[in-house]
Amino acid sequence: MESNVEKLEAAAKLCGLAQIGYSTEVEFKYAKLSLDTKALAGALAQASASASRASRENIVNSLATGEVPELASVEASMECFVGFKAEAEVSLSTALLDVNASGTTFAGAEVNASLSGQITATGIKGELSAAAFVGAKAEGTITTTWKMFGLPLVTQTAEGSLSVGIGGELSVSAGADVFEGFSVGFSASATMGVGTGVGSEAAINHYNMALAASRGAEELISFGHNLKVKRAGYVRLDWGNSSEDRALLNRLVADLSLRKDSLEVQRRALGYRAEF
Repeated sequence: MESNVEKLEAAAKLCGLAQIGYSTEVEFKYAKLSLDTKALAGALAQASASASRASRENIVNSLATGEVPELASVEASMECFVGFKAEAEVSLSTALLDVNASGTTFAGAEVNASLSGQITATGIKGELSAAAFVGAKAEGTITTTWKMFGLPLVTQTAEGSLSVGIGGELSVSAGADVFEGFSVGFSASATMGVGTGVGSEAAINHYNMALAASRGAEELISFGHNLKVKRAGYVRLDWGNSSEDRALLNRLVADLSLRKDSLEVQRRALGYRAEF
């Protein structure tokens, strides 16, 4: 059977790193706490590339369904790192609140680059991005999720970053298509000295809020029903005020008193000092 896509992949990695990590998880009655840390120092260089070509069957099937077939594609990436990097993640989960915090610190030099391209039946397009940084930086993110009955209601995310050093980023994209025409995109940024960044985001799940409200109403109705049943049961088991009930209660008390006196006489006859 012929494959729809023929793909070729290659990767290379050169590593000289010392790495240490620690993780733990503690579970309480109403909460769970987990911690995961990792630190590494040294040098790392790695690269990967892949290329694919669509088969004749895939091209025919795409044309039959009215889609523009992708004839071939190529992807490549590389990463170089020299220095120290540490990562940590802490999460706390309770019945009403989930908190997840993560942070990364870096000191040294790093370079990243990626390239991708596609050839279709009607055109061609490609993207190139690269980034380099020398210095120190720290990034952190904290996410809180309020929930009820296990359903997430409100999620808040805050993030911040601080960097000291020099770096830059570059991104280029271009494409040409028979129907869409020719397009070019370009962006570049540079960092020198001290840089900071903050961000925040919040999301509200209205559907889960409606489900939680419905579930809360059901629990409240169920609680009231159980409370009435228990009160009715207590009334049925209570002693009445009739003379027959009082007479039965008096006979029970008298019988218990006779049994107590009999046990006391038997213990004294056997020589026990302890009294009942």
